[in-house]
Amino acid sequence: MSEQKNKYINTARSVDIGNPSWALAQDSGLTDLSIEHTRQGRMQDQNGHEFMNMCSCSYLGLEVDERLARRAADYVLSCGTVNLPTSRIRIRLKELDELEDALSAHFNCRAFTATSCSAGIVASLPLLAAGMFTDGQRPFLIFDKHAHFALNQVKAICGDETQVVTCNHNDVDFIEDMCKRHPLVAYVADGAYSMGGSAPIERLLALQDKYGLFLYFDDSHSLSAYGERGEGYIRTFMPDLAWG
Repeated sequence: MSEQKNKYINTARSVDIGNPSWALAQDSGLTDLSIEHTRQGRMQDQNGHEFMNMCSCSYLGLEVDERLARRAADYVLSCGTVNLPTSRIRIRLKELDELEDALSAHFNCRAFTATSCSAGIVASLPLLAAGMFTDGQRPFLIFDKHAHFALNQVKAICGDETQVVTCNHNDVDFIEDMCKRHPLVAYVADGAYSMGGSAPIERLLALQDKYGLFLYFDDSHSLSAYGERGEGYIRTFMPDLAWG
């Protein structure tokens, strides 16, 4: 039997590397917690321990804002349902249109909503790889080595559509070299990285102007926390990027 070779992702190796840390976290009472909110910004786990969640991606704390909770409850009652168990392409609640229109107006762009960042990425990255955003031309696709797992998990799907490689973190020289070798290159990265740092956006925009580099950023870790209207790190460098 030939040795298994993983080209884009190695789940077994990820599990082997991660398991000791996950086990230690669980033994230390830092994961697998069933909680309830006790007061503003505080939670209590199944063992009665009260704590503050410092790993939340909700930088504004809107999920515990009483005004938002009441408005959400009113919406559910007015809609008469929690959700439609149907693809939104076929049927959607009109309230979803209202939400997206409001977000579009706030951020001055065409805003779409998804059940999670991962769902939005899974829906869009394969389309990029297949050339659906580039007039049918499949790009040479570069993933940043530090790109979030939500992006990396789609590598194998993208790899069935086009050539996919991974570059060292923020390696603009490599990206430019690929732009010289291939007629169309797309770069997939975070805007602000979950573990620290950010994309060298000004240098990447220079490559876009020079070579037509297609840029795909997951900027969810700076959305709401950065920019005049919470538009995120990347959009502050691209004020003219509006309705498309």
